[in-house]
Amino acid sequence: MINISETDPISENNKNETNVTPASEEQFDFTSFSLNELIDKTKELIKVELVYTVSKDIERLKALFYKKLNEEKSMARTSFLEGGGEESFFVFDNSLESSFKNIYNDFKHKKAAFRAQQEKSFASNLHIKKSIIEEIDALTKGQETIKETFEHFRALQEKWRNTGAVSAAYNHELWQSYHHHVELFYDFISINNDLRDLDFKRNLTRKSELCEKAEALTNEKSLNKAHERLQELHTIWKEIGPVKRELRENIWERFKAATRVIHKKRNDYFLELKEKNLKAAEKKEEICQQIEALFATPIDSHSAWQKASQSLQELEKDWKGIGRLDKLENKKAWNRLRLVLNDFYQKKNEFYKERKNTHKNEVDKKIALCEQAEALKDSTDWKETKEKIISLQKAWKKTGFVPKGQSEKIWKRFQNACNSFFDQKKSFYKELDAKKTTNLKDKKNFLESLKQKSFAKDEKELLSELKKINKEWSALGTVPRGKESIDKEFQKIMQGFYNALNIDQLKLAELKFRNKLESIKNDSYKIDIEQKSIQKSISEKEQEVRQYENNMSFFSNSKGTEKLKKQVLKKIDSGRDQIKTLKKQLRLIKEL
Repeated sequence: MINISETDPISENNKNETNVTPASEEQFDFTSFSLNELIDKTKELIKVELVYTVSKDIERLKALFYKKLNEEKSMARTSFLEGGGEESFFVFDNSLESSFKNIYNDFKHKKAAFRAQQEKSFASNLHIKKSIIEEIDALTKGQETIKETFEHFRALQEKWRNTGAVSAAYNHELWQSYHHHVELFYDFISINNDLRDLDFKRNLTRKSELCEKAEALTNEKSLNKAHERLQELHTIWKEIGPVKRELRENIWERFKAATRVIHKKRNDYFLELKEKNLKAAEKKEEICQQIEALFATPIDSHSAWQKASQSLQELEKDWKGIGRLDKLENKKAWNRLRLVLNDFYQKKNEFYKERKNTHKNEVDKKIALCEQAEALKDSTDWKETKEKIISLQKAWKKTGFVPKGQSEKIWKRFQNACNSFFDQKKSFYKELDAKKTTNLKDKKNFLESLKQKSFAKDEKELLSELKKINKEWSALGTVPRGKESIDKEFQKIMQGFYNALNIDQLKLAELKFRNKLESIKNDSYKIDIEQKSIQKSISEKEQEVRQYENNMSFFSNSKGTEKLKKQVLKKIDSGRDQIKTLKKQLRLIKEL
C-alpha cells in the first residue's frame, strides 16, 4: 500500500492574497505619545527585519505624528495672531518634522529594498512551480511503475507546498494550471482504483476538517483573525487533491457556505463602518459650516474676535473629537477644515493688520495724556486740577486698543501721574481736616471769650474793635464740614454789636460786607459762591428795574394814576441804589 502523507498548513511565505482588514483591537494605542515619543517609536520599528510586518503601525504613527504636529502648529499660530502678530511673520519650528521625515524615508528605502528582494523571490518561485507542473505533466507520459510514479508525484506536491509565493498577477493562473495537471494525473492513475480511492478518502477527510475549521471561525470575535485564518484555509484547500466526483460539489458547497458566513460578517462590519464614517463626515462638515458662520458677518472689535477665536477653538476641538474617517474621506475632511481655518485666520489677520495701522496714533494719544497728567500732578489748585485730571481719565477711556506690551507701560505712566496728584490732594486735605478740627476748638474758645467781652461806648473805637474781632475770627481759619453753624453764631453775636451802633444803614451794610469778606477771603470756594450770588442778584434787579420802567408807559396818559406812578418811581430808584450797592460789593470781591 502506498503511504500518502497529510498535507501541512502553508507557511507565512505562501500567503499570496493581499488582506484588507479592519483595525484590530490588538493594535497598540499611541495616542498618548508626545511628538518625540512617536519619533522614537518609529525609529525602533524600522529596525525590524521583516519591515512589512510593522508597516501598518508605522503608517499609524505617521498619521498620528502629523495630526499632533498640525494641532501644535495651529495652537502656536492662534496664540501668535491673538498676540497681535501678522500671519506673514509667523514661524514654526519644523525640526521635529524634519527628524520624522528622515526616519520615514529610511523606512521607505528599507521597504523598497524588501519589495525588490521579494519580487526576485517571486520570480524564482514562479520558475520552480512551473517546472513542478511540467514534471507532473511528464509523469502521465512516463514508463515508471504506479508506485514509483505516485511517490514521485507526492514529492512534487511537497516541493510545491514548500515553494514560496509568486506574484499576485500569476498566482491564480498558475494554481489553475497546477490543479488541472493534478486532476490529469489522478485520471492517469485511475487504473489503480484502490490507490485512487484511498487518496480520495484522505482528501475528503482533510477537506472535511477544513470545513469544520472554517465553520468554527464564525465564533471568532476578531474579524481580522477570522479573515486571515480563512485565507490560510483556502490556500490549504487548493493544495489538497480531489475527492470522489459525486462528493466534490457537496464538500465544496459546505466550505463555501462557511466562507460566506465569515465574508458576510466582515462585509456587515465594513457597511456599518461606512455608515459611521458617513455620519462622522457629515458632523465634520456641519462644524466647518459653523466655523464659516463665525466670520460670515464682519467682526469689527478685538473682543468680538477673541470671542470668535474661543468659539473656533471649541469647534475645532469638537471636529477632532469625532475621530478619523477612512483614508480618502479623512483627507477631504482635513482639506475642508484647513480651508475654513485659513479663511478665518485670513479675515482675522486683515482685521489686526488694519488695526495695527491705527495703533501708533492711539499710542501717541495716550502719551500726550500722560504728559498732560504729569504736568498737573504737582498742582495745588485742587478743585480745578481735579476736574482736569478726571477729564484726562475720561479721555483715556475713549482711546483705542494698544497691544498689551505697550499699553501696560503707558498705562502705568499715566496711572502714576494721576495717583501722585490724588495722593498729594488726599494728604493735603487730611492735614487740612486736622487743622480745621483745631480751628473749631479755637473758635469755640473765641466765642466764649467774646460773650464775656465789654466794649467802649465810643462809636469810632467800637468800629475799630469790631473790625479787629472780624480779622481775628477770620485768622482762625475754616472749620470741618457740618460745623459751619459756629460762623452763624459768630455773625449773630456781631449783629448784636452792630445793632448797638447808631450809623447810616448803607454804611453799616458796607461795613458788614467788608467784615464778611474778611472772614472768607482765604476760602476761594466761598468767595466764588458769594461772587456768583451777587452777579445773580444784579441781573435780577436790573431785570426788575427794566420791568418797572416799561410799566411807566402805561401811566403817561392815564388819569388818576399819579399815586401809583410815584410808587413805581420809588421802586425804580430803590432798585438802582441796590444795584449800585451790589456792584460795589462785586468790586470789593475782585479787589481781594
